[in-house]
Amino acid sequence: MAMIALCRGTVTVRAAVLTLALVAGVFTLRSGLAFLLATPATAQLALSIDPTNTNALSMDANERLKTVELGAPAAKLAADSRRILEHSPYEVVALRNIGIIAASNDDEKAAAKLLDIAARLSQRDYLTHAWLLDYRFRTNEAALAVTEADILLRQDDQNWPVILPALISLTRDPRIIDPLARVLATRPYWRGTFLMRLGSDNPYP
Repeated sequence: MAMIALCRGTVTVRAAVLTLALVAGVFTLRSGLAFLLATPATAQLALSIDPTNTNALSMDANERLKTVELGAPAAKLAADSRRILEHSPYEVVALRNIGIIAASNDDEKAAAKLLDIAARLSQRDYLTHAWLLDYRFRTNEAALAVTEADILLRQDDQNWPVILPALISLTRDPRIIDPLARVLATRPYWRGTFLMRLGSDNPYP
């Protein structure tokens, strides 16, 4: 029916519809190409193709957080991350960036709220869960700290050289023992390595 209606329309209407179709096609192609290019090495190229592509913006913001300085550069990154959220309200990198920058400005309560949302949206973001591990322990939330350590250890074996020694160090605090024992009882695949390292590395057995 749509094709029939189009064929019967006036030349002006048909031209308008064709223009809209071409614009939509170019936009879709541009967005798709930017999506394919949205990697750390090519984020800037992707943004030159489509400055509004959320994937490229997120990748760029993720890379910038690694080297951003406090002050104006951090404020700009936070502002850019807020713009990402305008397009994609559940973008984990943007939420995490704003949260970590808030923490660097001594607003840890605001940071914790944002990073907690980011953590619920994704268990794969290392910086989100690493910050929460530290924060939960410092705010006497031992069970939640162990949960964050478990998430980080399950994410990637490459996290183990950092997280395992940190968790072993935390066992000096008696508040950690019960929640850690409950997690170990579930037999996470990092358990064997942890127990072996606990026996050999812990200076406070």
